[in-house]
Amino acid sequence: MIYCELVIYFQSGFDERLDSLRADVIVVIDDVESLEKEFSERFNMPVRYNLTNTRGFSLEIIGEFKGILPTNVVSVAKRQKSTFITTLQLAHLSDRFELLYNDICLLTDQIILILLGKIRPHFGCMYKLVEAISIIDIIQSFAEVSKARDYIRPIFGSNTKIIKARHPIIDLFGQQKPIPNDIELCKEMNVILITGPNMSGKSTYLRQIALLQILAQIGCFVPAEQARFRIVNRIDDSFFYSI
Repeated sequence: MIYCELVIYFQSGFDERLDSLRADVIVVIDDVESLEKEFSERFNMPVRYNLTNTRGFSLEIIGEFKGILPTNVVSVAKRQKSTFITTLQLAHLSDRFELLYNDICLLTDQIILILLGKIRPHFGCMYKLVEAISIIDIIQSFAEVSKARDYIRPIFGSNTKIIKARHPIIDLFGQQKPIPNDIELCKEMNVILITGPNMSGKSTYLRQIALLQILAQIGCFVPAEQARFRIVNRIDDSFFYSI
């Protein structure tokens, strides 16, 4: 129903004036629906009402209409196989609806300003509350995916060594299980040369290393059988594609 769109900010019972205006809107909608039913029975055709910003309420007669319209019809428009009509009563209901809608918007804005004035002194506490909720949400997300996908808890040390690591995105959304890979980086072996044909997974392997490093350092478990990471302060990448 159209009037449901007016319940934007406050539930019923919050403000008596707002409830009264909404009740008046419901009366207007009920009157429009009564006209919809009346015209449907008169023409023996399906009829539904429409509401637009330009025309207000109108009745849409669905299908080829060849009957005689009543004398109180003030406008007629045809689009494809439908006929749109507006009666004097619908025009009055449109004016009434617009006034009620404007009053509801004005009253809602006033209530919001009053509420903002009351809660403004507590904004600092609210920001802290939002931050706490966001942290809880992140931790819960980490826990859910880690449990569902059998992630393991990483440890940190002087080198990086991951046994049977899986790409987290492919592991979660891929149609097939990803092939696990081992990763080892240390002072004695801090460069890896990867070769292979196109589409063999070289770039995916590199992205996997970066993603697992990020997951570990933000506090999430990682998809692997064993995982040790060296803490880093940045990740640089550069991919070149030849034409």
